Amino acid sequence: MEIKYQRVEGKKDNLGMPCYEHRFDGLVISSDSTLIDMDFVIKSLKQSYWAGTRPEAVVRRAWAHSIGMGIYDEKTGAQVAMMRVVTDFAVYAHAFDVWVDPNHRGKGYSKVMMSFFTSYPELKSVIRIQLTTSDAHTLYSQFGFGHLKHPERFLEVWRDADTSAKPDIGI
Repeated sequence: MEIKYQRVEGKKDNLGMPCYEHRFDGLVISSDSTLIDMDFVIKSLKQSYWAGTRPEAVVRRAWAHSIGMGIYDEKTGAQVAMMRVVTDFAVYAHAFDVWVDPNHRGKGYSKVMMSFFTSYPELKSVIRIQLTTSDAHTLYSQFGFGHLKHPERFLEVWRDADTSAKPDIGI
């Protein structure tokens, strides 16, 4: 799908970069974080396999420090899909929390979101774009995603989050 980005005048995303939107079929996809319905985000993530037990405070903190992208009904403003992107705008971007409301699945919204994300103007210079999934490999492969090129270079630490810790970041 070809995305026609329209810059949202006077708006910046959570990370201070310009906001963009694209209109299609009575819907709008936007990176304007003021449109994100956090009740929709929290409710949706509680239904997900990856974040079903994530505390609300952690969800809010993660979204506050990411580019939030959503799809909204133009008439009602109701949010029907979402994703967030963690990036440095130079060499790395990672998509998280990709979700389409179950009542709106099968309409190609996830493909619109991935098109919006993978060709996003502020991410054009990014060298490595990643995401993780356990069940949508076919979808993401349509956008060039595949297994890690050098998995032997990747290390990680998994630990239980200390949800009592409150970083002094003003949220």
